Amino acid sequence: MAISQTNYVDITSAVAGASATGAPSLQHRRMTSGVLTNLDGQQAAAGEVVTVTYGMLDILNDILGSSADRAFAQQYFAVKTTAPASKPSSLQFVHFGDDVTAVDAYILSRQANKNFGSFSIEGLQGEDQTELTKLKDYHASYNVLHQLYIELDTKLGIASMPVYTTFDGVPMVGFILSETAGEHKAVIPAALIDATDFEGRNTVNQVMYRQASGMTPDVDNDIDKLRLDGQLVNYYGLTSVNATPLAFFQKGNLMGGVADPRDMMVAACEQWIKGKIASDLINTLVASRIPANLDGRTRIRTIITNGAVQSALRSGAIIKLKELTQLQKEAILDMTGDELAPMAVFNNGFWLSVEIRTVVVDGIEEKHAHYVLIYAKADFIRRIVGSNNLV
Repeated sequence: MAISQTNYVDITSAVAGASATGAPSLQHRRMTSGVLTNLDGQQAAAGEVVTVTYGMLDILNDILGSSADRAFAQQYFAVKTTAPASKPSSLQFVHFGDDVTAVDAYILSRQANKNFGSFSIEGLQGEDQTELTKLKDYHASYNVLHQLYIELDTKLGIASMPVYTTFDGVPMVGFILSETAGEHKAVIPAALIDATDFEGRNTVNQVMYRQASGMTPDVDNDIDKLRLDGQLVNYYGLTSVNATPLAFFQKGNLMGGVADPRDMMVAACEQWIKGKIASDLINTLVASRIPANLDGRTRIRTIITNGAVQSALRSGAIIKLKELTQLQKEAILDMTGDELAPMAVFNNGFWLSVEIRTVVVDGIEEKHAHYVLIYAKADFIRRIVGSNNLV
């Protein structure tokens, strides 16, 4: 017999630095009236999320009861990015039942699981005004969180459609013409964004000019193109170069105001950057400590810079050497009070500051860290105009 060692040396073991949450996933969520079967082999309840991956394409009949849903999934996973090529990771379906509207089911699913980048709702074009307004108000209450893709089955009379007049100007909403029967053009931007590796090298690219195998162009003349462009409706269009037909997605626009991201991929980059920063910071708060002093400010700056910002610089979501307009320079000066900030954004692609503030919450004094990140978003060339001069 002996006296226990723990009376003198008592050691507790644990894994340090383990992540509580992961980087955000920008997969698509499809709201459907079709019957869904979950992984337990049970019929999914209204609002329940059922996830399908590329490896499950052979068993879609066992999961998706609707042929339209199976076609949506097949078309989604047929999309791939340009080099370095990659395909979408997964696709979510949510059923809305006889007693739950599509909008209510979406809200239920979102309350349970917010890990998706974009969503669409079957039959939204034909929803009544009450449901459209409910969805608009709910969607508009969140800042750059999810993109809503609204498919339109005709290019005629768009300006007078209730779904268009309701969501015209609402941030993070993209209208997509999907006129060809059986084809879902919304899968093109949805799958491209899901397939983008936001931590890879030079992987971020615009959704305009991207091609989708098997898709039929819905626009093939300048009159329709100009009208749809003016209405900010996206479409799969056909052009011809040296007598060779060429079809691709156009233009990747989102609704919104001057302070909102208006490009689908630019918005997706901000969705990922925002989610990555939140994940990295919460992991640190859970697994470690951040003191309310200069060391804490430095640590937060390091976490943001070495994590989301460096990944975004590598992928192309943030770009260096971007020419800033005078208005942009003045806005940066107003936000920062730092005369060197515009040059930092130009040279480095970003400017970041962190400060500690004292805040009283429920009568108790707390220390809060506030950061400001300004970065040069990834703009892309959409049109090239040349002048050939012979001498």
